[in-house]
Amino acid sequence: MPVKRRVLKERNVITPEVLAIFAAMRRLKCKCPPHDWNEWVRPCAACERWWRLNDQLCDLLILKPWQYPSIEDPRTRNPYPRGSRAHAEWTPDWEARDRWQMLEQGAHEVYKVHLPR
Repeated sequence: MPVKRRVLKERNVITPEVLAIFAAMRRLKCKCPPHDWNEWVRPCAACERWWRLNDQLCDLLILKPWQYPSIEDPRTRNPYPRGSRAHAEWTPDWEARDRWQMLEQGAHEVYKVHLPR
């Protein structure tokens, strides 16, 4: 079934602090080992840091509780194993992807550079 993308309605202020947090989040690389999705595994240090920065970004962008996580990389693919119920039910977070692109564009306009991927 096709998914209709929503247009961002919030008026977020992109400050240097917001862009710094976004850049820091982009630099983090997950080092979590592959694991069985049926059991809980402690996230790696990079993932824990990413979620702490995400909380700060949510506060600065004044997001609603249901707008979590604050951003999602548009290149993100379904993380769940094929054939699982979670894989069948997963959908991209279009609003979070739009916020990612908004911050990426803001960084480009302010700093005249593209942030490294």
